[in-house]
Amino acid sequence: MRIKFSFCLFLISLVCYTLLKAQNTAIVEGTVRDASTKERIVGATVFLLSDKSKATSTDADGAFKLAIPFGKQRLVCSFISMLSDTFMLESDSSKSNIYHINFLLKSSEKQLQTVVISAGKFEQKIEDITVSMEVLKPSVIEHRNTTNIKSALEQTPGLNILDGEPQIRGGSGFSFGVGSRVATLIDGIPVMAGDAGRTEWNFIPVENIEQVEVIKGASSVCYGSSALSGTINIRTAYPKDQPLTKVNLYSGLYSAPKNDSAKWWTGMNNFSGFNFLHSHKFGQVDLVIGGLASYDHGYIGPPLEHPYLPIKADTITNPDVAERNGRLNFNFRFRPAKITGLSMGINGNFMLSHNNFSLVWNDDTNGIYRAFPGTMTISDRSILYVDPFVSFTTKSGFKQDLKGRYFYTNNQNSNNQSNECTVTYYEYQAHQQFKKLGDLNLTAGFVANLSYSHANLYAASGSPNNQLNNYSAYAQLDKKFWKRLNLSFGFREEYFKMNAEKVQLQPILRSGLNLQLTRGTYLRASYGQGYRYPTITEKYILTSTGGITIFPNDSLVPEKSSNSEIGLKQGFKIGNFMGFAVVAAFWQ
Repeated sequence: MRIKFSFCLFLISLVCYTLLKAQNTAIVEGTVRDASTKERIVGATVFLLSDKSKATSTDADGAFKLAIPFGKQRLVCSFISMLSDTFMLESDSSKSNIYHINFLLKSSEKQLQTVVISAGKFEQKIEDITVSMEVLKPSVIEHRNTTNIKSALEQTPGLNILDGEPQIRGGSGFSFGVGSRVATLIDGIPVMAGDAGRTEWNFIPVENIEQVEVIKGASSVCYGSSALSGTINIRTAYPKDQPLTKVNLYSGLYSAPKNDSAKWWTGMNNFSGFNFLHSHKFGQVDLVIGGLASYDHGYIGPPLEHPYLPIKADTITNPDVAERNGRLNFNFRFRPAKITGLSMGINGNFMLSHNNFSLVWNDDTNGIYRAFPGTMTISDRSILYVDPFVSFTTKSGFKQDLKGRYFYTNNQNSNNQSNECTVTYYEYQAHQQFKKLGDLNLTAGFVANLSYSHANLYAASGSPNNQLNNYSAYAQLDKKFWKRLNLSFGFREEYFKMNAEKVQLQPILRSGLNLQLTRGTYLRASYGQGYRYPTITEKYILTSTGGITIFPNDSLVPEKSSNSEIGLKQGFKIGNFMGFAVVAAFWQ
């Protein structure tokens, strides 16, 4: 009986304490917006200056709610690349316990005002990262009337694309479309074919790009195999507060070559097309729809009969050579009003295309723009991905992301070169900033990347069906000291298994530092390891085209690399013009 009485007394005391504490607490709520654009800012931090443990972050609507003690208190609102704002609030329990405050943040002219994700898989100012990175804004892409992301990427210093193969600083190697040493990503997920490890550049949705982040140097800790020499991460955009509709039409002609005998066509060869985008917020729903249709005959003609060799002409005709593309993409996101910090949705991209590929040219004079008989492949391609995702951020800033991708490619090719491949990708990632330990960020995750291929091309393995399974776990720490020195350290463990072959395990490390020497001067140094497992195509392809035979190489082993770099970035301002200069020395 005495135990029951004591328990009841404890419950009564607990309730009274809770009510008393609630009576001594004021609720502050409001929104955070960009002062110039009036756009809502997601992920801004609002905290009490006298007690930084009392803090919260704005949700997907830029809204926040924070409990603070009654009395005179100073609130601070901060966000990366923007000037912090403060507000002095004097609350009184006798008047009200709910107060409304709206913050307007201005961009800081002292900073380069670019926020990136790719370096550490969380938002950072570009000045603070420890690796070399270039950022392409959507205005650069739009002003060039870019319909294929390749032409924009080739303006990036240190990056060029040779026969569809990206090269960073010349250290990528070259394997002619059967395994890239640079990882291409859309929203942080690989978008390379599961069998050949090759990027289809026409598939990138250029009409809906937030920005492109190019990392120079080994990036395997964050992005795994194929990031041997760097990554190209294309980040798609979600709607702003104001609806947006864009339609672009274009057309053009190819000029004749200087060598008159090389002009195989009569009249004029042309290209034309259009792309569109519409983005809109409907309450708690974000929707983006975009697409493209294009026609490009190009300057490549159908093969001819060889004048010196007894090889019959191909059956490929002039219309077969012309390239045609149709693409449709969407981003859909839902943010429940009653669950702060939760968002979920699905993104997708679909394309049908018809194009050609020439392995050997006919000759070096009048046949320089026509393929050697039997070496041109005509391809009808179907390609798509669907990305479901769920993201949740607590009031303390602990963020969890669960995302996936179903990636499908089907190439119906001439010359018995057809192949079909599916990739299923899953990733769980958690990120936490430990405020009590200063600016310490921990990012960790787990990845499963499973590829299944069906193609007679790869029957050298013993079957036209081949499978590659990849599992990995990663973690990265970023810590800032004295507001000037940023240190990072990352680790990844890779697991690979192709068909019934022996399992391959590989640990990967990276580290880096960034030191702010003066107001606009940053010194950085980094070391990273790279790793790439062979593709299904590299190991098992067996085919012949135009008398040229390509053999399998089932003894291929994984590639390893290391990348060291030291660099200096200097920002400057001349009138209203801001920019920066970079000097770097690297060894791979």
